[in-house]
Amino acid sequence: MDASQKKQAVRARISGIFEHDPALLRNELPARSLLSSTEYTRARTVLAYMSTPYEIFTASILRDCISSGRRLVLPRVASKSAAMTLHLVSNLDVDLERGKLGFSQPKKILPCIQPHELDLIIAPGIAFDPRGYRLGRGAGHYDRLLASSGLRAMIVAIAAEAQIVDELPVEPHDRPVHLIFTPARVIRCAPIS
Repeated sequence: MDASQKKQAVRARISGIFEHDPALLRNELPARSLLSSTEYTRARTVLAYMSTPYEIFTASILRDCISSGRRLVLPRVASKSAAMTLHLVSNLDVDLERGKLGFSQPKKILPCIQPHELDLIIAPGIAFDPRGYRLGRGAGHYDRLLASSGLRAMIVAIAAEAQIVDELPVEPHDRPVHLIFTPARVIRCAPIS
């Protein structure tokens, strides 16, 4: 089995866990742990995401970013090119629209933010390993973002314990996160440069 096939097998396994017990995704402890962390309290510009199936809910993080005066940035995936752009969001009720895949994303007219402007990136993932490698949906949007020139942001993730696997297959384009917040612990992964 090659790396791509192994990744698909992990995606299927984790998806099955959440289909069996969707309450795992509603656990607020990873978000609370992140919100009380030094990494979050020091950040002024935060890239988060609208949670989708098989990702821990991010609603409390999004609301806290806005209410605490941080600059909340959310990704937008263009329907034609599938390129990801980053947009400043100040009102979750007004600034979002339904995207091509059926998920909420920022409106195209909102101000764009460049990766080098970010202080903290909350990276989504279906699975993670203790080294910080993450398994996304397979489009590579975050791997390309995390490889951006001039990126200086702390990269973190929130996850259910069920999303932590012993070891993920790694390909050259994969980029690890620095910290993973779970309901039970904070996993310190990739060295912080």
